[in-house]
Parts: sequence; structure tokens; C-alpha cells
Amino acid sequence: MARWSDVAEYLQPHVESLNPQSMAAHGWVSGTTKRIDVVIASADKGMLHRWYPERGTGGWHPRWERRGGAFASRAALANSRSDTLMAFALNLQGDLVLAGDFGGDLDAVDVGDWPSENLGHPSRDRLVSHPAAVTDGDTVRVYATAETGTIWALAVDHNGNRTQDWHQAYRENLPRRAGRHWAYAPAASSWAPGRLDLFAVDDGTDPTSFDNTLAHAWHDGNSRSPEWETLGIGGLSSSPDTAVWPITPDHSLGVVHVMACGSVEDLQGPSFAFASWLGRHWAYRWIHPRGATADGTVASWGRPRLDVFYLKDTFTRRSDGSERFVSGHAWYDGGRWGTAESGWAFTDGDFEAPYPVAPWNGRPL
Repeated sequence: MARWSDVAEYLQPHVESLNPQSMAAHGWVSGTTKRIDVVIASADKGMLHRWYPERGTGGWHPRWERRGGAFASRAALANSRSDTLMAFALNLQGDLVLAGDFGGDLDAVDVGDWPSENLGHPSRDRLVSHPAAVTDGDTVRVYATAETGTIWALAVDHNGNRTQDWHQAYRENLPRRAGRHWAYAPAASSWAPGRLDLFAVDDGTDPTSFDNTLAHAWHDGNSRSPEWETLGIGGLSSSPDTAVWPITPDHSLGVVHVMACGSVEDLQGPSFAFASWLGRHWAYRWIHPRGATADGTVASWGRPRLDVFYLKDTFTRRSDGSERFVSGHAWYDGGRWGTAESGWAFTDGDFEAPYPVAPWNGRPL
């Protein structure tokens, strides 16, 4: 097995946002319970899992549960059925790994490792970003950026069986963007079966594009975007992440929120830029979490909820000498952003040292 340092030595120069201890969150409905699942993938501590069911326990599961493995990237979460939760991440060899709970008790504690499967990597190309995953009916589609700057994809069913092998993302009825490379990892979302929205950060190598701008393409089974559109947010320093409010009997229009890390002029430190498709037009906003140091993740269990998680640059030292590292959590309830939870934290026993700080190279938005 390759050592972590060997993998990091290759991966880090190629994708600066690759932080093996970044969080990933997934909001969804399991049966009749709305829930948020959060995981952190680590090289030596494996995958850690924590969750919040809106009904039932009425609060966050009190501790991180260890789910096994050894990972060299942030994870991506998705589900294809109400009793299935899938997590995708790169292993120490740079292959995509699927781990998860397939029909078990999603709230089980002390159950040991999640079962996992190695899904490999594209032939003659090497993955250099964490994956993105999205549910499309009974299928979960996974996307990742490779060394050539190409976005690759594959698909699995609700049992984790591969239904489509590695292929370039444009083969899924998406526009091709020859001559342009993508920075960081893509993000994907779907507000209804057959609908796919893919987001990526243009690295600016093409003379007609700007550095690190957010771009978007889509298809719905019947039609597709004629080309990748630029959403007007530039200078991004992290991969995007998405959350959707799906089409329902009460809401005929789907909504997708895209979040990425950038900076706003005259404000020190990272800010999170939002581009939100509100059914008929794009809207833009920024939130400025104090002390954020790593690319954040956004999730929703349905309209009008949004949850944002991120790592902070602060920690507290306990009387026994151990350190308690703090993560930030803020939420939107349709009317305003709630107060960030300062006590949502993890201990140094959960992670390898030192405390991770993602690189910051943002430009003013």
C-alpha cells in the first residue's frame, strides 16, 4: 500500500483544494424522516460519520462513528433508496472507493466498517479531485476531475453495482468543452429524475475564459444546455458544492444552490459565494463565516432548509492537554440564516495532526 505522503506528494500540486479532512454533507428523506448525514474522510482515522434526524432523537448523534477505510480525498454522499447511504472517496492509490450502508440501520452505532468496493479509475488518466455524487432515480452518478483536466463519470445502482463504466461526462448528453481544463472537483445535482446539473470551475487556460470561474451545464432527458454557461462568479479557491430543493406536488419549479469558497474585497479570509437557480433566474449572495479555513459543504433535506458546514481556524485546549478542534455549522430556514453553532466540534483523537488548513488563493469576487 502506498504511503499517505506518497499520494499527497502527487495529488497536492495538482489540485489545491484536495483536503483529506474536509467534511461532506448530504440532506435527504429516509422514509418519513428528514435527515442530514455528515462524513469526514481521513488517511489514518478512516471515514467518520455523524447524523441529524429531524424526527426521532431530536438532535445530532452525540459522537462521530468510525466507518473504516483510509482515504486521500474528501468524500461525496448520495442515496438511491430510503435505506441506502453511499459514500465515495479516493483511496491512497488514487482509485475511487464506494463505501456505505446498503439496507441496514442508518442510525446504528458501534457497527464497525461500512462494506466497500474499489471502483478503480479511468484508463490512461489519473483522478486528482475528490468525487461528486448525485442521485438520479435508482442510479447514483459519480464525477471526478482527472489529470488531463477532463471530468470523468461512472454510475452505480442501489446495491452499488456498476451500471456504467468510466466515461467522459460529455457522453451523458452534456456539451463538450474542448480545449478547456477544469480546476478542483465538479459538483452535481438533480431536482427530478432525468434532470442533471453539473458545475465546474474553469481554470482559465483558454484565452477566452477567466481564472477560476464557475460554469454550468445541464440536461433533462429531452434537451440540454447548448454549451457551458459562465455564472459570473470568479476567483474561486475551492470546488463547488450543491444542494437542491426538488420539484414536488406543491412546487413545480426545482431550485439548486451552488456554493464555493472565494473572497470578497475588503473582507479578510474566505467567504462562501452562492449562485442559486430559483426556477426562472439566477440569484447571488455571499455569507461570511468567521474563521473558516477549508472549503465548505452545503446540504438540504428539502425546501426551505439549507445547512452549511466548514472547518474553522480555532480550537480549545482541554485541561488534560488535548485539543478540541471546531467546525462551523450554520443553517437557513427560509427567512434568515440561523446562528452558527460554535460547539459543534471534534477532538484531536478523531484526526491525525496537524490541524488541516486548506490553501487560500482567492481573488475578489
